Amino acid sequence: MPVMNGARLIDSVFNSYPNSTRCRVKDSKQTPIPATDHGRWLAPPRVCVHCDAALKPGKEGVGLGFIWRNWSGNIISAGMIFLPNICSVVLAEAKAIVAALKACPIGGSRFFEIRCDCKVLVDGFKEKGSQLSDVSLVINKIKRHQLFPFCTKLTLVKRNNNEIAHRLAKRSLENNLTQSFYNSFPEWLVDFRKADLSHSL
Repeated sequence: MPVMNGARLIDSVFNSYPNSTRCRVKDSKQTPIPATDHGRWLAPPRVCVHCDAALKPGKEGVGLGFIWRNWSGNIISAGMIFLPNICSVVLAEAKAIVAALKACPIGGSRFFEIRCDCKVLVDGFKEKGSQLSDVSLVINKIKRHQLFPFCTKLTLVKRNNNEIAHRLAKRSLENNLTQSFYNSFPEWLVDFRKADLSHSL
């Protein structure tokens, strides 16, 4: 019977098994993500929430929409809230972020990204001044929220990259509707997601 020395035996054992799952996962993370310049879904490194608001200037009623998604674009939860108020666009957009944080489905220990298409609001977060305005008060309310420390960044996205949140907000405004979706999602929302993902391919 052939005899192997210790070193050769160990090499033989390790070389007879395929690479571990751990190594494959590590390698797969290094694979570059395809560019999505013309798409709608821009994959984040982790969970993200898209927020938007819909309103008719000078008329009562604001629709808020938000959707929490994982890095692959799948829906974690979504919601729309109707407010019988009159307010500015920037204030409405800020309220959409507050609503999304209140309905956060991922718990208090996971990092996430906030995305919205309101440049004035995103710029407002970068300002360090202490202006007293309705918008700055809501921004401070967002910053004081218990989950905000887990927000890695607030990102400005193009309107077409925020389409589902916009449709939720618009639907809320048109129907005076407040509704949340957690474990199951209506067909129209799933169709929005499919269309959104198909444009990113």
